Amino acid sequence: FPIFTYDRNIFNYISAAFYSICLLISTMLFALMLFRSSKSSRGQAIIYLLGTIPPWLGLISYSFGSIYDATPLTLGIASIILVIGFVQLQILDIMPLARDLVFEKMCTGVMILDTNNRIMDYNPALTSVFHHLDLHAKKKSVFEVFSAYPTLLKTIRDHSEERIEMMLENNGEKSYYRISSNAMYTKRRKLIGSIVSFYEYTNEKCLLEKLEKLAALDGLTGIYNRPYFDQYATKEINRINRYGGVISMIYLDIDRFKSINDTYGHPAGDLVLEKVAETLSNNIRESDILARFGGEEFVILLPQTDVLAARALGERLRVALENLSLKFDEQEIPVRASFGITGLTSGSKLGLEMIYKLADKAMYHSKEQGGNRVCLCLHTDIDEPVFID
Repeated sequence: FPIFTYDRNIFNYISAAFYSICLLISTMLFALMLFRSSKSSRGQAIIYLLGTIPPWLGLISYSFGSIYDATPLTLGIASIILVIGFVQLQILDIMPLARDLVFEKMCTGVMILDTNNRIMDYNPALTSVFHHLDLHAKKKSVFEVFSAYPTLLKTIRDHSEERIEMMLENNGEKSYYRISSNAMYTKRRKLIGSIVSFYEYTNEKCLLEKLEKLAALDGLTGIYNRPYFDQYATKEINRINRYGGVISMIYLDIDRFKSINDTYGHPAGDLVLEKVAETLSNNIRESDILARFGGEEFVILLPQTDVLAARALGERLRVALENLSLKFDEQEIPVRASFGITGLTSGSKLGLEMIYKLADKAMYHSKEQGGNRVCLCLHTDIDEPVFID
């Protein structure tokens, strides 16, 4: 075969340099893809990387003085490698690419573990949840990287697929996550690892708390309603009966409330209820629970408070309501209330209904004495309770 020979000049070297740079960049990109891609697309990366090797060999051979230009041969070999990839590994198939894109772009944080609970991969969304994650976290044990989160580690250790909830605080802001761990198997049911997902539901959590709070509040006065009070009081009473302690209850009814509605109108009655609730709220502790029992009746639960202290508080509340300056349409509306007080000590074994009954009897005893007074009702072994004015 005739051989064409020529002298190399600057343009030959520029061409070779450009060719070398393109090959170098391609090889680096394919190598980076090999180390960073998931298992589903790792075979594709290997094919790409192998496809760049024959052109490199031809370039090196020709650059070191070979009289033969092996470019057609090396490109032919590279083409054969790529064709094998097209046919066998479906390089042009969109699914592996789609998997990687979804994994990288999804909002839910995802972490992939092997059978030894080492971190094999995680998506960018997880780094927004745990800011201490970096490239060095890969291949490390999850128990080392997440040592500050025992609840999460217990779920992973127990291989529990039950969803857990966890609160994280970053820069003073609380975020809530639902975390689930699911085992991954091959088609032959061989365990190859697990996938842990972190779904943020902070907005849903805040909305749910608002709804729960609204459901627990009285629409007119803004204090707790009876269903919430019953639930809370039952828990406190059960705790006292089981572990000991004291608790007291104040039950009050606005005196002659019907005449207020009849004389000044129902808007005036609503104003009285609002102001009474506000006055009571301003004169009790944060640990005390105030609720509108119904109509013009209010109830206060006093944890870790004996009946004598509750009686003293009831007297202060009575005076505060008596001194309440309330005007409606330039008319002064007097506010008075009758108070009934009872309490529970460890060993009494009383239920909520009985405490309601005793406080109600004490309140009606106050009304029978003319109203605007405080009465204490003590539970005894005999049928008749003891009233103390």
